[in-house]
Amino acid sequence: MSKTYTEHNFRARDHLTSEDHNSETRNWVSEFNGQLDAQQLPYTSFPSTAFTAGIVMDGVFDTKPDASRQVGVGQINATQAHYSVQSNINADTWSRAGATIMGPPAAAFVSTSGLWSSGINPLSQDIDDGVFMRIPTREGMLRGMAQIDVEYMFVEQVNTEGINGWYGADWRWQVFVFVDNLMVATSGPQPAGKRKSIYLPFSVPVPTKDNVEIDIRWAASFDDPWINNATQSLGDPGTVNFFNSHIYVRNQAR
Repeated sequence: MSKTYTEHNFRARDHLTSEDHNSETRNWVSEFNGQLDAQQLPYTSFPSTAFTAGIVMDGVFDTKPDASRQVGVGQINATQAHYSVQSNINADTWSRAGATIMGPPAAAFVSTSGLWSSGINPLSQDIDDGVFMRIPTREGMLRGMAQIDVEYMFVEQVNTEGINGWYGADWRWQVFVFVDNLMVATSGPQPAGKRKSIYLPFSVPVPTKDNVEIDIRWAASFDDPWINNATQSLGDPGTVNFFNSHIYVRNQAR
C-alpha cells in the first residue's frame, strides 16, 4: 500500500462520526488518482522489464504545410508525447553595419515588396524549419512553447535640404502561435527599433486526432507619410527580419 499521512487520530472514548472514517478512505484513494510517485512505491516495484520503449517520431511528422519536410524530433510514450522542431542558423556570415553577425535571416519582409501582406501571415510560407509542425495527438492537454528571434529597425528619413533623421517609432510588430487555426498565444504589439527574442508558452485541450497543426504567424505595421512628397522620403524600406525559431510541445494524455 502507498504511504499516506493520517487524516484523523482516533482516541478512546472520542465521539465517532462517519466523516472521520470517510476522510481516511478518501486519502488512500487519492494516492491512486494521480499521486503515486517514486516516494510512494517500493524500490523494486517496477523493474526495467515492465517498461516498453516509446515510439520514435524523429523525421516522421510534417514540419511544412505541404508535407515536403519532416525534420523534427519526437517520441510517443505511454502517457505523453514530445515533439520539437527548430531552425539552424548558426554561422556568423551576415554583414551588418560594418560587422559580421549571425545570419542571414531565415526570412526578410520588405515594405516595398509584395511579400508583406496586411493581417496575420503564416511564417511557414517563407521559412522551412522551426515554425510549423503537424502531429498526432491523444485526448488531453497540449502544452508547449514557441520561440523566435525578430528584428524590425527604424529607417533613415531624408529630405532635399540635407537634413536626415530616423523614422519608425510608431511601427509595431507581433507574433502569434496558432493550434489548428486557433490563436493560443501572442506577444502583443512590440515596438520597432530593436531586435528581440520572443518566448510564447501555451496550453490548450486537444482531442484524439491524427493531424493537429501548430504554427507561428506574424503581423507588422508600416507607413511612409512622405511617399508622395517630393522633398522627403525614407532612405531605406522598412524590413522585418526573422532569424532562429523553435516549437516544442508535450501532449499529456488524459
